[in-house]
Amino acid sequence: MKMGQEQFRQQLFLAMAEEIGAIRQLLQNLETVLVSDEDVILKHYQDLQQFDLIIQHVDESAKLLHRLADGTCSHEAIENVRLARLKGVFQAAVQG
Repeated sequence: MKMGQEQFRQQLFLAMAEEIGAIRQLLQNLETVLVSDEDVILKHYQDLQQFDLIIQHVDESAKLLHRLADGTCSHEAIENVRLARLKGVFQAAVQG
């Protein structure tokens, strides 16, 4: 890759990671609003737990993009993903 293309790649990954971080914050804000309503909690307790899982997935995806933007090779960057299912998805994607 030419240096210009590599810089473009890094900037793109960083921008994507930042956008994912913003999405994470929106999800957390929505979760906070929903769990402040007792009726919502009583009716949807199990469903509300999904917010934590979604936020974890979003967070891990953003962290992966940051590692890639920093120049970490794909395999090493994926190895640091903490959620096994998500790590498996990413590993399968780079294996073909």
